[in-house]
Amino acid sequence: MQNRWDYFDQMKGIAILFVVIGHVFLFSFHDTNTAVDSLLTIFHMPVFFYISGFLAYSGAIKITTKKEYGERIWKKTHALLLPYLVFAGIYCFFSGRDYVHLLLGGGAEYWFMYVLLLLSLFFVSIEQVAKRLKHPALYVTAWLVPYALLIYVQRRYGEIGGGVFAINQLVAYYRFYLLGFLCKKYMRLNELVFNNQYVYAIGVVTFFTRWYWGMSCNMIVSFMGITGAIIIMQNYLVSRGQQQSASLKLLSYIGKNSLEIYLIQYFLLPDVSHFVQPYFEVPNGFVWQLLLALVLTIPITAICIFIGNVIKLNKPLRWLMLGK
Repeated sequence: MQNRWDYFDQMKGIAILFVVIGHVFLFSFHDTNTAVDSLLTIFHMPVFFYISGFLAYSGAIKITTKKEYGERIWKKTHALLLPYLVFAGIYCFFSGRDYVHLLLGGGAEYWFMYVLLLLSLFFVSIEQVAKRLKHPALYVTAWLVPYALLIYVQRRYGEIGGGVFAINQLVAYYRFYLLGFLCKKYMRLNELVFNNQYVYAIGVVTFFTRWYWGMSCNMIVSFMGITGAIIIMQNYLVSRGQQQSASLKLLSYIGKNSLEIYLIQYFLLPDVSHFVQPYFEVPNGFVWQLLLALVLTIPITAICIFIGNVIKLNKPLRWLMLGK
């Protein structure tokens, strides 16, 4: 039987493949107004934030001294900031972008690393205070208040939503990081969300509602729809847990290398928009568009893993480029 780490690796494997597919549509096909892209990219990044939040709680509760807190902060900063700075610099060198402008703009293509760093440091820090609140209602409120403040700042001062403050991204992904964080702390909540048939049914309905209506959904329906997608994915992988099939093992392997794939794939996306454009104009082109995206996604993923493994062979390079 698999453990939760296996499920998470498989979820990360699926999510990072969807990330590459989304970037193929964006950078290679120059067309994101497709059913394939809108379906697969609804939940791929929330999955990473949910898993990160779940795992972050285990580390945060072990902190009992200032020294341990400082060590935790350094570990998270090294693991996320160094790869962010290094690969953003390499990307700017080859693309001709301005490095300082990219960093002040919130990381552009590498925004995920920056936002995850901000959330990781924030949650580790606030947990040192929130853990003193014994009543669950007070504890959850301690996390909801900062989120409400973020939403207020976003709506009141929308012009600072992007850039180095990353307000828009923080508002979008804070809730999924918190979901994972709370699901780890309160396992009864985790059981209710991910092991309840009625919640699963609601998740399926809200996911397809979110897909059909797109960005026109309000914040609550959008959150429920994306959470529904995470519920569907996790339940499916749990149901397949005892089979240990080759496809699940492959997904686990890809998931374990998701960081390298995310960091390297931007350098491998060719511009083939002129070649694929006819396939975007045919009726019901979902299957053709997905197959075309996979033609690029599969080799790009394989090359990213290969390059990542080469980097891992050298300890200084692994420390500098991958934060490991």
